[in-house]
Amino acid sequence: MEVILDKLIPLCFLIIFGVCLRRGDYFEETAYARLQNFIVNVCIPCMMFSSFCDFALDLRYLAIVGCFFLLMGIYMAVGYAAYKLLHLSCDFFPFFVTAFGFGFMGLPLFVTVFGAENAGYITVLGMGHELFIAIVFLPLLQVVMAGKGFQPRQVGKSLASPLMIMVAAGLLSQFTGLTPLLQANVIGAGLLSAIDALGGLTLVLAMVLIGYRLNFSDTANLRVSAGYALARMAINLGVGALFKLLVLDRVSAGMEIAASPLFNHGFYLIIVQFSSLLLVMFVGNYRSRREQEIVNNATVITMLLAMALSIGYMALFV
Repeated sequence: MEVILDKLIPLCFLIIFGVCLRRGDYFEETAYARLQNFIVNVCIPCMMFSSFCDFALDLRYLAIVGCFFLLMGIYMAVGYAAYKLLHLSCDFFPFFVTAFGFGFMGLPLFVTVFGAENAGYITVLGMGHELFIAIVFLPLLQVVMAGKGFQPRQVGKSLASPLMIMVAAGLLSQFTGLTPLLQANVIGAGLLSAIDALGGLTLVLAMVLIGYRLNFSDTANLRVSAGYALARMAINLGVGALFKLLVLDRVSAGMEIAASPLFNHGFYLIIVQFSSLLLVMFVGNYRSRREQEIVNNATVITMLLAMALSIGYMALFV
């Protein structure tokens, strides 16, 4: 429990700081919008670049990576079905269901509890998550949030965005072996450190902006947010457990990595995590004030649920 609180309490204080800034009307609307745009077009691309530069993929477990990639697609499909069948008011719901705070919370929590030497048990799953975010989630999110439909020009614009350029650069650097060469000299290492520092601003700035737009006084929006958060957790846990039993366990049968309980711990510590902060920034950048408040409130609620579920899981199974 102490480990989880060590990770979440600083995030809570950043959100509270954002609330305090809002009370003083610290940001003008234009400044707030520019800061969101800075996060979306500078910080997040740098974060994704660093993520893929540092990720080492073990080709022996490519099937596991593919399985988690498939699970992410199933989450998005189920989220879209729920959005249509339940006539939900916000079209970001399929994306809200799909992504997790893997790099923000899942991986650091796992490494803190089980040790950096065992990180491979969760990163093999996380690679599927990160690839889906880069290849499917973010391009689709950019198109949907822009509200222009799946027009070839819009898709092409998304693929040429700073985000996708940095993702492609990170993958290229990793698979061509360029990363070690950059790290071996002063200028290259300085460049990577600067990119990493810009990416590191994502979490801090995102939490502050969430707090700035947090609004629990509007009970109508709060009910919508709570409903979205609970529906997300039900889908993530229900579909995830079923997928692991019927697909992942069978595909990974006989693999050395899947024989350890740490593999199961890694899987469940990913799917109980809070929703993606990337979505919050994109909704804030493109959508109405009401939708911003709904996604901000829902994200904070999923953080609280993630904390409770992580504590409960480790108390029962670790």
